[in-house]
Amino acid sequence: QLPSIASDSSGLFQRQQKRKKMQVPKGPGPPTKTVKFLCGGEETEIVVSEFSDRFFILITQLGKIGSLVEASCDCLTNGVFSVRTVLGDRKKEGLQLLGRVLIEHIAQSTSKPVLFGFSLKDSSPNAVMGVAEDFRNRIQF
Repeated sequence: QLPSIASDSSGLFQRQQKRKKMQVPKGPGPPTKTVKFLCGGEETEIVVSEFSDRFFILITQLGKIGSLVEASCDCLTNGVFSVRTVLGDRKKEGLQLLGRVLIEHIAQSTSKPVLFGFSLKDSSPNAVMGVAEDFRNRIQF
């Protein structure tokens, strides 16, 4: 079951661009939901796709996939989280931090691993914690 996605409560994005409702594309492929909102003054888009064995979650401010980060939780036996950069700059520790914070949130509701695509204008720890907070407020699994 795809998570529910809350709308942009700030209203800033509504004034800048005509508000779009959450889109659920039709046709072949995995069930997918998308939402756009402002995060730290940057237009941000989240795309959540559910595959049979995992979720793919894209968080982008640049309109592309960017770095791929894989995250999972062995919650049934010992509650150990695993996060690794699969593709992209492994030196951007902020992206691994973001993956770790988000998998903690997601693992409360599902045991499926997640492949994240992160493309952010700022991947500093402060900026990614803002993205994580907006994600937790908008995406409920």
